[in-house]
Amino acid sequence: MVNAVSSLSSHVSPSAGSDYAVRPGDTLSAIAQQHGVSLDALLAANPQVRDPDRIAGGQTLSIPEPVAGTAAPAAHANSEPLSSVHPSIRAQLPAANDGGAGWMAIAERELGQAEVSGTRANPRIMEYHAASGFWGKDDSGRDNAWCGSFVAFVMKEAGHPIANEAYRAREWANWGEAVPRADIQRGDVVVFPNHVGFVDRVEGNTVHLLGGNQSNAVNVAPYDLGNAIAIRRPSGAPAAPSPTPDPTGPAPNPSPAPRGGQVTVVAGDTLSGIARRHDVGLDALLAANPRFVAAPDRIHPGDTVALPAGASTTVTVRDGDTLSGIAGRHGVGLPALLQANPHLAANPDLIHPGQFVRVPSGAVSTPSTSTASGPDATATVGEGGASARAQGRDTVITHADGAVETRSGGTLAWRNHNPGNIRAGDFANAHGALGTGPGGFAVFPDRATGERAIGALLQGPSYRNLSINDAIHRYAPPVENDTNAYQRTIERLTGLDSGRSIASLSAAELSRVVGAIQVVEGWQEGHVTRTP
Repeated sequence: MVNAVSSLSSHVSPSAGSDYAVRPGDTLSAIAQQHGVSLDALLAANPQVRDPDRIAGGQTLSIPEPVAGTAAPAAHANSEPLSSVHPSIRAQLPAANDGGAGWMAIAERELGQAEVSGTRANPRIMEYHAASGFWGKDDSGRDNAWCGSFVAFVMKEAGHPIANEAYRAREWANWGEAVPRADIQRGDVVVFPNHVGFVDRVEGNTVHLLGGNQSNAVNVAPYDLGNAIAIRRPSGAPAAPSPTPDPTGPAPNPSPAPRGGQVTVVAGDTLSGIARRHDVGLDALLAANPRFVAAPDRIHPGDTVALPAGASTTVTVRDGDTLSGIAGRHGVGLPALLQANPHLAANPDLIHPGQFVRVPSGAVSTPSTSTASGPDATATVGEGGASARAQGRDTVITHADGAVETRSGGTLAWRNHNPGNIRAGDFANAHGALGTGPGGFAVFPDRATGERAIGALLQGPSYRNLSINDAIHRYAPPVENDTNAYQRTIERLTGLDSGRSIASLSAAELSRVVGAIQVVEGWQEGHVTRTP
């Protein structure tokens, strides 16, 4: 794979209106310039290119006809002065304080490595596990998270020590040297509670990680930096040089924004990053902000960037959020939201705090209509007028007669009457949930209702055609669970062949699976305080 924004090609320009075979070192921006077409036009002619920052050698691209009256600009080499580079390319070049950590070149060579279907293992991912000391011998990605192993592999290849138990993401929080948030740079290791990866770039509070096990592959994906638990760097590794101050100072105030609205630049922003974040082409963004065309690499915190009509926006999932709730807050329908986020369509009830959800254009942000109060409280009025919400680690249920029940201690499953620890959302609401409890899990009126919800979930379209093993893998993914241990326990407690499909189970057998899930999730009683 080649990075579409990291190099500029000097190949001879073939004719437009034809096919072009990508060569090593090519970029979409450079190919567009060679053929005298805009980057947006090239992308429009090649809808199969899902990530414009990643194209592969040998890939065939369709070259559209150039706009009449325009000539193809001359190709240029990497050594050309920045002032001579086309604005649409300059806006994508690394900033002066890029950092250039040597191990990033190793990480970038792994882009595109991915899990394979079925029970086979990708041998390269098994090499990542070997580097981290992970002992697993089964499918490398389907049953075992491998983000930590990927970081270990890269660091070992670069000659740096690795974390103890490096296959565990959280262990990287104790490795190397701590990096203050203000000093973060490309190549730093960012640690989340259940994930770890390398900084590719930072745009405001969004960090784009080059990491493994991101949608089951090595790629670059956005994360909320506010959810990070550590930023680390190899001991003794030099910091990036400070950028040269811009003698011209900040850019003047912009002209009024077009229909699409505007955003304020924050530290770490780039025009290409803003364009990607709002789902618009870079050429369209530059057209809406002509003052940046001459120097698109010179934007400053506090600058205002106008968004062209049709731009989308991105929101960060919070505790207790549901897709239907996000859609409602932003004035769009749930089908439109799912269409803008096809990666969530397979299981729309499974979203996690810190995830990013793209809200399509035309959305209007509206306040939440939750009936609960307090920063962590989310209440939904259930059948009969009862409701539930979180109050810190406690679950508070308001019954239809006005009595308030506070459930403290014990396991989360017990506090929420939710023996399967099913996430709050449309599914849970349709199966009797009263609201959202601690951790974003649904609160049911009683244990029996929660048990029935587990059975309904397993018999639903997302699970019924899966094997027991694969169903448990989806139900308890490795990012949050020891999935292997979970699967072994289910098999041991039920005595069922884990290769059987959920649809093939009798009612009694399904009941055994539901009961085993409750055992693994844990049910321990705490204390109930009830006030009239």
